[in-house]
This record gives sequence, C-alpha cells and structure tokens, in this order.
Amino acid sequence: MKGIIRKNLALLITTPRIYHHTRPPKFLRSNEVKQLLKTLLYTTPREIRASAFTHIACDLGLRIGEISKISLDDIFFKEQEIKIPERKGKNPVVLPLPEGSLKAISAYLIGGRPKTNNRALF
Repeated sequence: MKGIIRKNLALLITTPRIYHHTRPPKFLRSNEVKQLLKTLLYTTPREIRASAFTHIACDLGLRIGEISKISLDDIFFKEQEIKIPERKGKNPVVLPLPEGSLKAISAYLIGGRPKTNNRALF
C-alpha cells in the first residue's frame, strides 16, 4: 500500500493557533461560588436583579451575553427548566434550573423587575 499517495498530505494540516500572550481563563472554585452567593443582598430592586443575574451565571455557567438574551418565555417554572436561546454555538439549549436560580428569578420578577411590556428577563 505504500506509495499510493504521492503528495505529502501532512503539509496541508493546520495546527490551532497558540496565543502566547493570553492567560488561561480564571474561574471560581465551588467553595468560592458558594461564598459569593451567600453575600448577595435582596433589599433593593437593583440588588434583587443582580442576585438573579449572579445566580444564573454561577449555577448555569452562562456568559453575560447569553443571560442578556433570556426572555420571560424561556423560563419554565413548573418544569424547572430554562431555555438558553443562543449559546456560543448558536444553537438553543434547555437546561435544568437549579433551585437557587429559580428562587432568585422569582424574587426578581416579584420585587425587582420594573413593570414593562418588554419580554426580556433583564
């Protein structure tokens, strides 16, 4: 079988870019996330909103852009699920909604979200 392909195809393979000046992503460890969530306040509408946003980010590992695209129609309270309309790969995904996020979103909808016809969660 040797010698069938005359051209060296290995030369056509590209390697991934290596960024020498970038740092690896930073993340919070589990105990740090728990500590962060314990410090959240729920006294003003702004704090309630920040708490809901933070819970969603920490519990589901979502980016700011993904969270900002969530609408009220994407939250399924009875099923305890949330649809993320646009992930990095552009495909929507349905995720289980942890109890902490569910409670924080509920608190935001009841006591923090301004009255508006806009369906965006935040």
